[in-house]
Amino acid sequence: GDESGDSGWMAYKSGMEEPHRAAIQQKLVEGTLKGIFSTSAMEAGLDIGSIEFVVMLGKPAKARSFAQRLGRIRG
Repeated sequence: GDESGDSGWMAYKSGMEEPHRAAIQQKLVEGTLKGIFSTSAMEAGLDIGSIEFVVMLGKPAKARSFAQRLGRIRG
């Protein structure tokens, strides 16, 4: 994958080193990414108001997880 994010797209998952995850989170907050591919690691704990569109593949087992993922979209 594109580790640098030069394409404007990055991947995010729970097994990543914390400094790398923090850098991706910062780019999201700054609005400098076109998009992100993420596992459920992105579902809780982040407040990023600039996300306008989410594609969810598969339905989470818990309604709370579903609501958290949908909550990432700016309303």
